[in-house]
Amino acid sequence: MSLRSWFDRGWHLGLPGLVILVGAIGIGGGDRTSAQITPDSSVGTQVERIDNTTLDITGGTTVGNTNLFHSFSNFSITSQEVVNFQNAPTINNILVRVTGANPSDIQGELQAQGKANLFLMNPNGIIFGANTYLNIGGSFIGTTANAIQFPGGGEFSMTSPVNPLNPLLRVNPSAFLFNQIPSQPVKPIQVNEAILFVPESQSLVLLGGDVNLERAILYAPDGRIEFGGLAGAGTVGLNIDNNNFRLSFPESVARADVSFTNFTTVSASGEGGGGIQIQGRRVTFDSSEIAVNALVSKSGGTLGVNASESVELLGGSRLLTETTNSGTAGDLRIETERLIVQDGSQISASTSPQSTGGGGTLFVNARDSIQLIGTSPIIEGEKPIPSGLFTVTQGDGNAGELRIQTGKLIVQDGAQVSANTRSQGQGGTLSVTADSIQLIGTSAIGKPSGLFVGTIATGDAGNLNIETGQLIVQNGARISASTESTGQGGTLSVNARDSIQLIGTNGDNRSGLFVETKATGDAGNLNIETGQLIVQNGARISASTESTGEGGSIIVKAEELNVLNNADITVSSQGTNKAGDLEITARSIKLDNQGKLIGQAKSGDGGNITLNLQDLLLLRRESEISTSAGRDTKGDGGNGGNITINVPDGFIVTQPNENSDITANAYDGKGGIVKINATKIFGIAPLTTEDLKKLRPTDSDPRELQTNDITAISQTRPDLSGIVEINTLDVDPSQGLINLPAVPVDTQVAQACQALTAQNQSSFTITGRGGLPPNPRTEPLTPDAVQLDWVTLNSKGENRVSTNSNQANSSSPAPIVEAQGWVINAKGEVVLTANAPNALPHSSWLNPASCF
Repeated sequence: MSLRSWFDRGWHLGLPGLVILVGAIGIGGGDRTSAQITPDSSVGTQVERIDNTTLDITGGTTVGNTNLFHSFSNFSITSQEVVNFQNAPTINNILVRVTGANPSDIQGELQAQGKANLFLMNPNGIIFGANTYLNIGGSFIGTTANAIQFPGGGEFSMTSPVNPLNPLLRVNPSAFLFNQIPSQPVKPIQVNEAILFVPESQSLVLLGGDVNLERAILYAPDGRIEFGGLAGAGTVGLNIDNNNFRLSFPESVARADVSFTNFTTVSASGEGGGGIQIQGRRVTFDSSEIAVNALVSKSGGTLGVNASESVELLGGSRLLTETTNSGTAGDLRIETERLIVQDGSQISASTSPQSTGGGGTLFVNARDSIQLIGTSPIIEGEKPIPSGLFTVTQGDGNAGELRIQTGKLIVQDGAQVSANTRSQGQGGTLSVTADSIQLIGTSAIGKPSGLFVGTIATGDAGNLNIETGQLIVQNGARISASTESTGQGGTLSVNARDSIQLIGTNGDNRSGLFVETKATGDAGNLNIETGQLIVQNGARISASTESTGEGGSIIVKAEELNVLNNADITVSSQGTNKAGDLEITARSIKLDNQGKLIGQAKSGDGGNITLNLQDLLLLRRESEISTSAGRDTKGDGGNGGNITINVPDGFIVTQPNENSDITANAYDGKGGIVKINATKIFGIAPLTTEDLKKLRPTDSDPRELQTNDITAISQTRPDLSGIVEINTLDVDPSQGLINLPAVPVDTQVAQACQALTAQNQSSFTITGRGGLPPNPRTEPLTPDAVQLDWVTLNSKGENRVSTNSNQANSSSPAPIVEAQGWVINAKGEVVLTANAPNALPHSSWLNPASCF
């Protein structure tokens, strides 16, 4: 049976079922030590053996009838023994210190009276064994600190006396002091095959050096569980609110490691769910589960992990907050330097199918990196489980929000991050902020790695927002906001400061960005903003509908866009509705080797494509811009969409005879409209319906021609052809200019006089518009020098080329007129004018040169 099956069976059985389950998977143990309960004489502690198995602890020092202090030189018990602390009903806290040199090895049962909290402090270490059992009415705190501090300066340390009249020792403790020197690290706490249980709404706290739990079960129903690992000297705060004990780690305190391995289960689940907090340097979960679930109608508690170095989930481990009824699931928060989740491990805040309550928020902050890797091993008859981070609602309640902040996010080999709804509740929002994001590959059974929001029921999907410097999606990975039912699809927004690279395929999976609907719900929109956008090697950006839902639109803002090697950006409809629209604003676009911009519809209208460019649109090797509609099937009507390309200061360039086309065609509907505004178009020209009939009499399909074509036709209804409207600036180099002489003039400089020795200097000056004077030293330019006035172009000449195909219902655009002259305005600025000014001859301002 798989790890997940063990977990599921245990949670359905409740705590007794978990206890039985632990025995079933082989947890057991025997005596590991002989009893060593030895009091010291400092506070009056006494040990009385009742029989062969029971020891009563009496005496000690009571302060204010609220706190009872005990002190031992050794404190270890065997698996068959019971250690019973005798205390008055008024006692709130029993505080036990171990002053000897040995760790405490607890293999048996610890008892206390009433609802007193039990503190066990041994700086030499604490071990809990297979038969450890807590039979107390209050909370339990195990620590390897050197002292327990109280507000105002009170202290219970290894050497401090306990004065029963000291008012500072009457209240709840407020901190734990670790004062080890560097050569003596903080000693660990081990929980080996133990079951540690505290009553409902109480707390369970383990605070030491390394805290290691192996094959253990810890349970605090509707209570609180705290784990803390400290690596050196420092003070850890303790906040007590009723029965909730919370540790507070200062930022300056060095952390130690906390690990959960080999089927360890930690739960604060209950009617409403309690809280779990884990703080350390490296926090590792291996084949373990940590859960805070709301089982009835109350709101769930919280689960938090704070690791200064890393958090690792391995071997199918799970971190969960969940509600199974009308309450809201609690929040799940992780803060660390690096997070690693693999082998089918999961972190989840969710609602169960029976729940009407909402899911909790899942927040992960990993300052350096988050790595989500792979799935659980493939077992016959079971689906592999993806590693990942999840918020999901399976009931009527809304899913919680999922927020990720990190330096680098890596999701690979089938791992996933998702916020979904599987019922009528709303899907959660997924927000990712990272310096870089890499999504790579698929699982062994072809499930893509990626980031997902979606709905498979009546609830609407949430939105997916990404803020990053660089985004790479490759080898079949994907980012998706989708709906597979009547619910609305979510919006996908990607802002990548530097670049977005979408690369390659894996089997049937195309890498890319997707907003889609596969049912009656409408797809959301896709917004992209980046410096450089590259889509290549079969990758795709898509907003699509496969049924009766409306397709979404795509808006791209980029400095540079490259769509290469059978990649495409597509707005499409495979149903009866219109495809969405595609709008791109960029400095330049390059489509190469079947790179495509598509607004395609099966039987609805094609989507509209608008390109607003500054410099260049380049189409190479069977590239395509198309808003075609319909196909070779009777009844699949639909009109071609519109294409608008604005490059007023740039060019559209194609290589001749590479079959790169711009089309707004329809099969049996009406052709669309193509409007192009550019300085110049090279290598591509419009084709009319008549031209196509001559070249392709059987199908009028421009894609079957090797030429580069611009078309807006109806393949079966010539009377429904669309419009191609092109407005370019076309300059004729022979118009408005003069012919230069065929033989260049040989200009010579004359010498009029020889400079004197004292004036041994020379000069050469060219000025004005009249050529050189006969003598540069003695003769200035003359007023009758040759003058070339501004040339007035032939008013009948045309500078504009306006090409229209099937121009019925079209209007001629206002022509762009080139400058014919210039004048200087009152500000001294040069202003280009449409008309040539009349220049007048002028006298030279040079004085004649003289020789001495």
